[in-house]
Amino acid sequence: MENFNLILKKLIKKKEININISEDLRKEFEITAETYINSGNLLDAIKVFAITQNKQKLTEIAEICLKNNKPYEAFHGFYYADDKANLNKIGFIFLGLPDAKLALESFKKADNHEMISFLELNLF
Repeated sequence: MENFNLILKKLIKKKEININISEDLRKEFEITAETYINSGNLLDAIKVFAITQNKQKLTEIAEICLKNNKPYEAFHGFYYADDKANLNKIGFIFLGLPDAKLALESFKKADNHEMISFLELNLF
């Protein structure tokens, strides 16, 4: 597992996470991601599940992050899962922080044209 951890650390530092991997490698990466979860390293786990394209795990972890008041980590999970409903929800959370830049990014990914227009007209 240590070898997979080293490989994953390099991959998750890259900006582009869309990578084609074999099914065997996907399974090993997800085992490592579970280890990250157990150690509390949720953001790295999210990035690994983004690599393996496991949208269910991405949403599960993001929801845990929201419950633990970690909206930035939750954003990444919902973003990579392409979970428009929760991206819209997190957009409003970012407005309350306030973090208008990430709110706008959330609303764009959620295709919430009304909020995109509102923010662009009033804040940017």
